Amino acid sequence: MKSVWKILLIKHKFLFFFILFLNLVQVLLVIGSPLLLSILNNGNYASTTADAFIYGGVLIAMAIGWAIFSIFTNYISTVFQIIVESRLQKKIFEKTMFLTYADKQKFNQSILLTTSIKDVEELSKTIIFLTRPVIMGIFYFIGAIILLFIISGNLWQIPLTVVLMALSTIIIFMIISKFNAKNWNKMRVANDELAKVSLENVSGVKVIRSFLLDAFFLTKLDFKWKDNVSKSIIANRISKVSIAIVTFIIYVITPVILIIGICTNSMKATNILSIMQSTNLLVLGIALIGFGSEQYFRSIVSIKRINDLIFYKNQIVYNGTKEINNNNIEFKNVSFRYHNSKKWAVKNISFSIKDTDRVGIIGTTGAGKTTLIKLLMHQLEPNSGEIFIDNIPLKDIKKTSLQAAFSLNEQVPLLFYGTIRDNVLFGLEDIDENKINEVIEIAQAKDFIESKNEKLESLVAQRAQNLSGGQKQRLAMARALLRDARTLVLDDSTSALDMITEKKFLTALKQQIKFKNSIIIAQRINNILDCDKIIVMDKGKIVGIGNNETLLKTCAVYKNIYQHQINKGAEYEPTTTNQ
Repeated sequence: MKSVWKILLIKHKFLFFFILFLNLVQVLLVIGSPLLLSILNNGNYASTTADAFIYGGVLIAMAIGWAIFSIFTNYISTVFQIIVESRLQKKIFEKTMFLTYADKQKFNQSILLTTSIKDVEELSKTIIFLTRPVIMGIFYFIGAIILLFIISGNLWQIPLTVVLMALSTIIIFMIISKFNAKNWNKMRVANDELAKVSLENVSGVKVIRSFLLDAFFLTKLDFKWKDNVSKSIIANRISKVSIAIVTFIIYVITPVILIIGICTNSMKATNILSIMQSTNLLVLGIALIGFGSEQYFRSIVSIKRINDLIFYKNQIVYNGTKEINNNNIEFKNVSFRYHNSKKWAVKNISFSIKDTDRVGIIGTTGAGKTTLIKLLMHQLEPNSGEIFIDNIPLKDIKKTSLQAAFSLNEQVPLLFYGTIRDNVLFGLEDIDENKINEVIEIAQAKDFIESKNEKLESLVAQRAQNLSGGQKQRLAMARALLRDARTLVLDDSTSALDMITEKKFLTALKQQIKFKNSIIIAQRINNILDCDKIIVMDKGKIVGIGNNETLLKTCAVYKNIYQHQINKGAEYEPTTTNQ
């Protein structure tokens, strides 16, 4: 079974075993002290001042050695933790980058955020516990028992009693920790719910305020917060109770040893100090093992979620090897429905697009327009039927070739914190300045960019809060045009533009891509009237294909849309981007 442990521990096995070695040296230095004292006491050494200084010096040297190794081990462990966290976050980011639209139905934004931050933190904490406290605890435990057998001599009752009490203590601690893992799981679920609501509130603050629903959403958030706090308190309460119980049992060991020794009249007074030191080491070992087990059971949920994400098998695997050159597109009897849905998003779709066609797609909300595009860009896999580009099945096309073929601009574009130039270039390098200015002008973004003091170097705030909806769309448009893909896909990407600006853009765009094809999903019928081909969709089916004149005569759905928008001047119901 694949596990994140293999990724982390095998990849960094040298560092892992080096930490184990350092832990072992530390433990041996600690164990050496009571062992030396026992030898001295039983052998009547240190009878002279010189001997006392020698053996005292040895003990001091061991203490200094332990301190040095402790500092060095803590440093190496910290480095290991940083490496582990970085590697985990890198793995999660890499996996997230390759999640398709279909995959993201399972991993929503809040889960990805929680996994990349809190779960990684929890797992890295667990790994450090296992490589430092737990391993040292095991070494202390074993070493202390060996010491007790050596020091106790013929008094076998002492080490036997200690072993039984110690093992029972560890078992009790692990049972309680495992039981409490369910409460930790409930706490993490509550934490996820709180994260979801928090993200919703932050991203939708404008809408919330405009509807005067501040109090409603604050109450909703407060409810989730109280639920999270309640479950956290329960989990921590059981944890603290378990620690108290185990601590009590641990510290009972010492008086039990003394009672056994006194009752049997066989414990030498000279060995009391060594036995007490050994017992303290044993207690420390049990405590470290116990706390480590609690941390492990606490992190089980985090480990599972990280495993689920890192080793998640994508619903769509890109194994194609063939290149495409012209973008002649063909759908043959394509049907698709979303997971856990009985309704077909698209049903038995067939059409073709030539490499120079300018295509418009229109229809009622939920008609399947955006689903069609996601299928074309291989973000979704058809349940039946097949899609071809240049007569090559979509699944056989090389991923990089497919990505280079399309440039998508969506209704709600995502811009990143940085300059306008950074957002337009979006990773492209060595782009001619004239080309940048050209796409900015086509996208009708020149005027508002020129009005800013820093021009292209002006800062775009986080989530582009300092830009209007129309400005965001125009920058995203420029970005899409700069990719110079063979097919430009506009998914209702002019909805925030005023009609004059929109018309200017579409006119300029028509001239720009006259030797390429384009696909325009529109809510305004004016945007697609002069398209070479218009595809009309309704309830997941194509109900009409043709130009404006043909469709007005043959397609009732199209005619109804036309009459509502052109003849009556009414605003047509906008389409959504999640169909």
